[in-house]
Amino acid sequence: MAESISKTHKVEPEKEKVSVIVFSKNRAWQLSEYLRTLYKYLEETVDLKIYVIYKADSIFRPSYSALRSTYINVIFIEETYFKSDLLFVINNIKTKFCLFGVDDVLFYRKFNLIDACDLLQMDYNIVSYSLRLNPNITYCQPANTYFTPPTLYTSDKQYMEWRWLTAAGDWNYPWEVSASLYRLCNIKDLVKYLVKNCPEKLQHPNTFEAMGAIIAPLLFCQQASSCCQSKAVCSTITINRVQDLYPNTIYEEKSIEYLDTLFWERKEYNEEYYRNKVFNSIHIGDFVLKD
Repeated sequence: MAESISKTHKVEPEKEKVSVIVFSKNRAWQLSEYLRTLYKYLEETVDLKIYVIYKADSIFRPSYSALRSTYINVIFIEETYFKSDLLFVINNIKTKFCLFGVDDVLFYRKFNLIDACDLLQMDYNIVSYSLRLNPNITYCQPANTYFTPPTLYTSDKQYMEWRWLTAAGDWNYPWEVSASLYRLCNIKDLVKYLVKNCPEKLQHPNTFEAMGAIIAPLLFCQQASSCCQSKAVCSTITINRVQDLYPNTIYEEKSIEYLDTLFWERKEYNEEYYRNKVFNSIHIGDFVLKD
């Protein structure tokens, strides 16, 4: 009887496990759209363990509380001291790979992280897998500059590879925290360096990213390649700024108070609009909701 069952019963393969660290501040609606679309467009071959490190002023606490009740499998950590909170999460991650995220990223096309994990597993020369880059990216909105994409090497799968050391614009650095997948060991190496040499840079997500981008070429110089999708899968909807460390340019501003009303009204972005449009920048200002 047991033999008969074993021949007919389909054993599902174990899913690849990937951790996700998401940073959020006073933007529960944007975070809810990040989580909704991440789950919606990620192929069902990956088991995510999501950690959200967030800050919320009193007016936005009810929204975050409601969001926590909706996503009961997501671990929400209210920030007390960024360095300690980040180290706590990283030291508790048990997966080989980790995806960084920020709350104003929107996903709008299917993507498969299994290929990304396989690439990082098999090829040490590849340091990161970017979900935010694609061949159409030729303009850096924060710097207001255009650039030529690097030579992109294609394969029979839906990804492209390039040499980041000789690239320009948004293509020339291997470290960012909005939508890239890394080996956990690389993340730990970079964080260990920051803790030892410039711990003051671990006080905020923006300084963590900025200093990491400076240090990464030194730490990862032997890993000369990165990979990205052949088609856009996400964009950063740059419609407000919740930090005052860097005067990052934004498009037409939508106040965080207004966006919080969208949370309670259960409004959603119109992903079809974004999927059908070609963007030349990672950061975009298009703000289009479903009817």
